[in-house]
Amino acid sequence: MLIDLHVHTTLGSTDSNLRPEALAREAARAGLDAVCVTEHSGTWTDSQLEEVTNDSVKIFRGREIETEMGHVLAIGMPGFPNGMHKIKQLAKYCEETGAALVAAHPFRHHMNPPAGQSCLLTRSRNLFSTDPTVLASELPDLSLFHAIEAYNGANTSVDNGIAAQVSEILGMPTTGGSDAHSIEGLGSCVTQVDGDPRSTDELVDVIRAGAVVGMARNSETPS
Repeated sequence: MLIDLHVHTTLGSTDSNLRPEALAREAARAGLDAVCVTEHSGTWTDSQLEEVTNDSVKIFRGREIETEMGHVLAIGMPGFPNGMHKIKQLAKYCEETGAALVAAHPFRHHMNPPAGQSCLLTRSRNLFSTDPTVLASELPDLSLFHAIEAYNGANTSVDNGIAAQVSEILGMPTTGGSDAHSIEGLGSCVTQVDGDPRSTDELVDVIRAGAVVGMARNSETPS
């Protein structure tokens, strides 16, 4: 099964112009079996999910959360208690509730950052090395995640490459997601899932078991 594990729509991300009602149609056109909606401002309700679900593409739900060590995809997390912007509190809550945590585009802007931009993960630790072995050893909190998003459609290939190398060194599963905010790029990076999850809870089980592999499907990201 091919899942785009990182997608934003107008329903919960103000910077997106991808309408929920177009999501399943465009995902099918992109050759996807499923998508996971990871909005910035909340998680879809059951009724919202039912309104856009069809027989051709499964739609799962999660949330993208900004923490002090960067962005995180929380999948299957019930509610949003106080303190979830602190990574250790978020990880503790996800363990208590059985949710899955994925480090989203962890090395974005680490290599050759644009003017005025920097990597949230490495900046907080004054870590400027470009050696993936050093990065893996100096970032112990990556162990709080169930997987690392090594393939992000909005990243440069170099930043994705570092994420993939760090994941390999740490022996951690990888995921892929387009980070699409429109129909453009949807499915550019995907997660290959071992099995056929039919609900968000089943997808969470697959991620937590490490039965996922990220990959790129276009020439702009590493294969």
